[in-house]
Amino acid sequence: MKSVYFSPFLSLLLLVSFGANAAGSGLRVTCEGDDVGAEVLVNGKFRGECPLDMQVPEGTLKLLVRKKVDAQRERVFEQEVRIGEGSAKRIEASLGTAKLNAGAKAQQESNRQRWRNMSFDALQKEAEAGNAEAMRHLAARYWNGSDGAPKDKELFMTWLRKAAEAGDAYSMNMLGQSYHYGINNLQKNDEQAIQWLRKAAAVGYGPSMKALGDHYDSGSGVAQNHVEAGQWYRKAADAGNALAMSSLGMRYMGGRGVPQSYEQAVAWYRKVVEAEDENDTDKIGSKNGMFWLGRCYENGWGVLQDEQQAIYWWRKAVEGKYPSDNAVEELKKRGLR
Repeated sequence: MKSVYFSPFLSLLLLVSFGANAAGSGLRVTCEGDDVGAEVLVNGKFRGECPLDMQVPEGTLKLLVRKKVDAQRERVFEQEVRIGEGSAKRIEASLGTAKLNAGAKAQQESNRQRWRNMSFDALQKEAEAGNAEAMRHLAARYWNGSDGAPKDKELFMTWLRKAAEAGDAYSMNMLGQSYHYGINNLQKNDEQAIQWLRKAAAVGYGPSMKALGDHYDSGSGVAQNHVEAGQWYRKAADAGNALAMSSLGMRYMGGRGVPQSYEQAVAWYRKVVEAEDENDTDKIGSKNGMFWLGRCYENGWGVLQDEQQAIYWWRKAVEGKYPSDNAVEELKKRGLR
């Protein structure tokens, strides 16, 4: 993210707006679009809502701008700001994609430990009592044949369907995908697939929103509609789905269902690189974003042309367990791999 330094004249005007006799320095935090109204904290203390002009002490400050998406997720912008006595600075705060807040992350890990350590008998008892999450975990044990459960595909599907019918979003999504691909002992049925994906999307489940975008993009089970596809990708991206962010960037590249904009494409590729999406287990979304960021820098699409930046992002895209094949090829062309 960038900070903008003022000319001496503009700095003087900014300081006057804070009060000519006030001590300290001036900091202006600006926001646009959906980011307007975000909380602004300096060194952990709430100072107001963005956009905001404020007086701050000199030195290094920790700036945090955040906006709640729901009870568990928030979008944030963080930056260390160095500011001298009597100076003025402006920060453009562009909030990232939705991420779990600290409390939600701790609760999520606690829940994982609880289900992981629960005996088969106790899990079955909770599932039979109507706990949808317990039903899903029981289905998973029947799928894997683990922790006291035999490997049984029929019982897996029985409990998966019960979990879906009880409102578990993950199970609704899996049932929808099973109907779409004709797997897990189900015949291919796109009508049923769409029905279950819509139910999961209605409770905010990102992977199902992304899947609905795919259906509208291809015309599978619904009338093909690229605008509708783009709308579902945007909903999924706003919910933190990395694959949808990558798909949205691609759509802006070509103007498919959205206005063509390299700048918007670059913005979404940057967001997917920063995303924390536990559903993107193979990092396909983030690695694709890295590859296309490199391509944008290679060609000057939405950014200044910069071969070194292109190479930087391609190298990032080949790190780890799941390298981008496209990035590997680009590095090979340049004798870098």
